[in-house]
Amino acid sequence: MMEMHKQEMEAMKADMERMRSSLAQMKANVLTIKDANEMARWRNNVDMWETLVGHMERMQKHMESMGPGMMQGPGMGGTPPSPSTEKKPE
Repeated sequence: MMEMHKQEMEAMKADMERMRSSLAQMKANVLTIKDANEMARWRNNVDMWETLVGHMERMQKHMESMGPGMMQGPGMGGTPPSPSTEKKPE
């Protein structure tokens, strides 16, 4: 489980690096656009990707802090919650 978590985190870091690189290229391309409407479209696109990359980075840090046990839970290989012992009206 720990090895799988480590591999997933390394893969996520590599994906994030590729995303940051692509975002940097997009930002550089925006500087070359002359048409105002086209530039506005590209800036909106860059803004959206910056938001997504920032979110992904926060999620990655959160996952790293949680460790491999965070992937356990209902439907993810963990123990399902126990049924309630409370009697329901019939």
